[in-house]
Amino acid sequence: SLYLRRKLGSSATIPDDAITYDITVQNIEIPAYHTRYYCEVKKVPKLKEIYHMIKVEPLIQKENLGIVHHIIVYGCYDKKDRDHYFANNNTGFDCYNGNMPRDIDVCRSPIIVWAIGGGETLYPEEAGFAFGGPSSPDYFMMEVHYDNPQLISGKRDNSGVRLTLTKDLRPNNAAIIGTGAVYGITIPPNSKNFQHNAICSSDCTNQLIKEPTKIFGAYLHGHLATRKVIARHFRNGKELGVIDEDEHYDFNYQQYKHFETPIELLPGDSIMVTCHYNTEGRN
Repeated sequence: SLYLRRKLGSSATIPDDAITYDITVQNIEIPAYHTRYYCEVKKVPKLKEIYHMIKVEPLIQKENLGIVHHIIVYGCYDKKDRDHYFANNNTGFDCYNGNMPRDIDVCRSPIIVWAIGGGETLYPEEAGFAFGGPSSPDYFMMEVHYDNPQLISGKRDNSGVRLTLTKDLRPNNAAIIGTGAVYGITIPPNSKNFQHNAICSSDCTNQLIKEPTKIFGAYLHGHLATRKVIARHFRNGKELGVIDEDEHYDFNYQQYKHFETPIELLPGDSIMVTCHYNTEGRN
């Protein structure tokens, strides 16, 4: 969908003393097959005091704009030492297979999300993502999805994201809640409108948040067969409304959407994400 009338980002300003920090891959091979998920452990910037991340912008290598499909940066929060990967110059792996070390694979707390078609993410004036304090991640785990259906060979990549950080702390700490993730479902062939519901129940939100929380934006994500995505909000068994939806989902045009009026999520609420798939012509 093209959101011509909907606000896609915050209008917050960037302080003059803000600093930037880039997280990129270095000269990674893009193989001549349809898809590759590449994961790499990264160091977190060493900061002497707490900073807030207030902006994220994509740094996609120009020649690979149509191949870099999404980037997710996760945080490792378990206080385990992962410096031996850097000492051995062995920081990158193919995701989701036996090659992936367990102590990297467990890093699944999302901090940054970008997908093809999207632009920068600017946090609202009221919130920022904290680095440098006790809640800061120990390491990053960066996942890059390369989508190469034309099987182009000989390409390498240096894409990533740029973080903007400030010492001018906002009133609230921000975080990302990932819900509705689908792993390994079976979609029947030649289906016009196959629906799948994924629910973050009241038990789920009780674990994720401990106090009333404001949702100030959303990033809907799906793959090639996805045609529609809707996220709905429930409390005490009653639907309160739609958090976000895309009636005409486009795999090649995905965007973060900022909510001018934040949605209040309480511990014990539920979120249902419904994905609609079309597999007509696919066996």
